[in-house]
Amino acid sequence: MKICAAQLNLKKCSSNESFYNYLNNEVFRNISNDTDLIVFPENINLSLLFVKRPKLSLSFKTIFETIFDKFISAINLSFLLKNEDLEYQKEIILNAFSKLAKKYNVNIITGSFYEKTKDGIYNIIYAIDRNGNIIDKAVKKDLVGFEKALKMKSKAENKVVNFDFAKVGLCICFDLNDKDYISKYDCEILVAPSNGYRPFPGYPFDYKKETPQIQRAQENNFCIIRPYCAGWLGPLYFQGHTMIVDKFGNVIGKAKSKDKTELVFVVI
Repeated sequence: MKICAAQLNLKKCSSNESFYNYLNNEVFRNISNDTDLIVFPENINLSLLFVKRPKLSLSFKTIFETIFDKFISAINLSFLLKNEDLEYQKEIILNAFSKLAKKYNVNIITGSFYEKTKDGIYNIIYAIDRNGNIIDKAVKKDLVGFEKALKMKSKAENKVVNFDFAKVGLCICFDLNDKDYISKYDCEILVAPSNGYRPFPGYPFDYKKETPQIQRAQENNFCIIRPYCAGWLGPLYFQGHTMIVDKFGNVIGKAKSKDKTELVFVVI
């Protein structure tokens, strides 16, 4: 099976068409026709900030990070999402990925985005098959301080999708840090879209402590795909550390750049 982890330098998009064209040009035109799965990074919704429907860190935590995380977790920033048309963002994202999956005959794990439900807002990813059909979705379990400040909800559910080539487990970013939670996945491949936000370029990266995918793969005997965002999106900077590890914890694919779009392919 041929897998692609899409590291993305996110671009501002303002419509269905511009988001579709961005994905098509940055990623899908550059894949081969034998690709089985493409996995996108966390918070792909940042490309769609302020879009309105048309009318008609170091993982071990520095002192600074620890204080900041506790501080921001205690703040109520939920008002920041009140002016975001989350339903329209969801519509744009799923519409684009569904069309591209069918056009290029490839299974997709979407980048994560914020979805509003009756009981709150969640950080969520979707699984889409080669025919463009949505077959399942999964919610992020372990939220960071900023997500807590936004008063987002979390859920532990260990979702696994039966694609036509393998059983794929769905989790998001920091969920990988929970050894017991990850051990409950019954799959051949686990995906963990991540965003890679950093305060500034060159921010320290602790390789041993910020690559839990290596240990989780060794413990559970499955491959792990972890794509990141990369580079600048307005004032936000993302440090791409996209990586794919095999079931023995060997790194079999990783991005060469930290701030550019890059497609990392492996054959498993």
